[in-house]
Amino acid sequence: MSTIFEWDSKDLEQRIKACETNPSTPYMFKYMPKGEWILEAGCGMGQFVKFLSDRGYKIKGIEINDDAVKTANKAFPNLEIISGDVSSLPYPNESFGGVLSLGVVEHFIEGPVQALKEMYRIMKPGAVALICVPQFNKLRLIKHTLGLDFADYYLRKVYYKLKGIKVAEIRHSKDVKREYLYHRWPVVGEFYEYRFKKQEFDKLLAEAGFQTIVQAPLDSVGGLYHELGGLIVSLKNLEHPGSILKFVDKLLSKIPYFHNHMYICIIKKPL
Repeated sequence: MSTIFEWDSKDLEQRIKACETNPSTPYMFKYMPKGEWILEAGCGMGQFVKFLSDRGYKIKGIEINDDAVKTANKAFPNLEIISGDVSSLPYPNESFGGVLSLGVVEHFIEGPVQALKEMYRIMKPGAVALICVPQFNKLRLIKHTLGLDFADYYLRKVYYKLKGIKVAEIRHSKDVKREYLYHRWPVVGEFYEYRFKKQEFDKLLAEAGFQTIVQAPLDSVGGLYHELGGLIVSLKNLEHPGSILKFVDKLLSKIPYFHNHMYICIIKKPL
């Protein structure tokens, strides 16, 4: 599994606050059960575990990054956050009423099948899971077809250079002789994450046994930032988009799943 993440404990308070405006949060409030145990599979430093626990949810977390778990345990000693792999969960069958997985299963080079099977196994019949994954959307497909996969990085680099801000060099490997299962975002060494075509991931969910309740594009402004560099989006206006950015986002959103960074799946384990 790709484990190249930067977890800074200094950012924890800000991460918890950001949960309030995260585009997946309204779906959690609508679909995650209160009174049943919920597992966040791949919880990072536990910001959503803390956020939801403070709002009356019974929730535990598991995370593969030991440093992140140590930070979470120190910050939230009353919460159950443990080290572990979401593709081999240390919980009994049918022990959770809900599961959260926010940008996790795409980081397995062997694909998300085993992680999805494990989530299905630990869920009670009728339980609901909320899973978010990066999408190989229409804009990304156009860029890939034109050989412009890295255009966003170079655009961003030029933008920040004009602003006098240094940008770290990307480390990508186009020459790795490996067959990948899905579209790989080839940045940060050999493997970082997959970006799924919607029909690919929908099929994987169905094959794992899940029934789909709701699906929706997520983080469209973030998608513009990822794909267009600093042309119209910067880190500063990601959270507070200006009128031009709002107009472009609204216009492009008329084409379903055109430029969203992630897409969200609310799925159910059949009774």
